Amino acid sequence: MSWLPITSDEVLQEFNPKEVAAITNIQGAADNLTPILLRVVNAARACVLAGGGQVDQPGTIPDQLRNDVITIARWRWLISLPQVNETIQSKNRRDDYDASMKRLDEVAAGKVKIELPAAPIMQAAPDNAIEVASSQTRRFTRDHMEGL
Repeated sequence: MSWLPITSDEVLQEFNPKEVAAITNIQGAADNLTPILLRVVNAARACVLAGGGQVDQPGTIPDQLRNDVITIARWRWLISLPQVNETIQSKNRRDDYDASMKRLDEVAAGKVKIELPAAPIMQAAPDNAIEVASSQTRRFTRDHMEGL
């Protein structure tokens, strides 16, 4: 497993050729899949950080979240197009989206452990991080070693 970038072509692989042709016809020359995918990748990376994990180089995601990112980007792309019918916006695709969002929520809560990146980016703790100090008196210090 590794951290790799994800492309719009990988999202398009989730559609059959007729669906791609229909969506391309509706969308015209505009390409809103690429920015939607970028936002989903960034959100997934933020969930990893929020859950206490580390992230690899910008634009990369761990393989274990790859399908979730594709599923979320696919659904958000579909609902961004005003004339896409319910055949393409199927209940199964909506259910997949809901399950992937739930998984990212679990990642953000630290319930899902994410693989360590090969080249982690060192980042400061989030602003809302709290340093916990112990109320116990230290028994072993440089000047005093109690019990020895």
